[in-house]
Amino acid sequence: MLHTDKEIKAEIKNRIWKASNINGSKIDVNFDSGTTTLKGSVKGHRQRHIAEDQVSKLEGVLDVKNELAVIPTEKITDEIIAQNIMDDLSQKYNLEPSFLLIEVVDGVVTLTGTTPDLAAKVYVNVATIQTAGVIKVIDNVNVVLR
Repeated sequence: MLHTDKEIKAEIKNRIWKASNINGSKIDVNFDSGTTTLKGSVKGHRQRHIAEDQVSKLEGVLDVKNELAVIPTEKITDEIIAQNIMDDLSQKYNLEPSFLLIEVVDGVVTLTGTTPDLAAKVYVNVATIQTAGVIKVIDNVNVVLR
């Protein structure tokens, strides 16, 4: 059982280092009275989420402030990002992406259009956030029941 802020901070760092596909050397951890602040950078949204998830499960952590920046380690063209999002939607989620406009500028994805239900809207966001090269998502998708 962890008792002191110093012990909890050490365990947080340990968990981040052990998490797959995360470079812990680029993450600074601050822990004070139950609140963890993560600063630094990761290569994708998935790694950002994994780091926060690892920390939030730890006994003694009451709040997580995730200030990690997403900085892709490889340059992927905007066209490839858009195509990968469309491919994921049709292949993984069985959605026809023709109802969406997907615009990508310097890794920032703007989604515009409609989905037939809330689950489809969630799938669109998950597919987009998990696509390599995506830095930020601007979600302008509305649910229109059909």
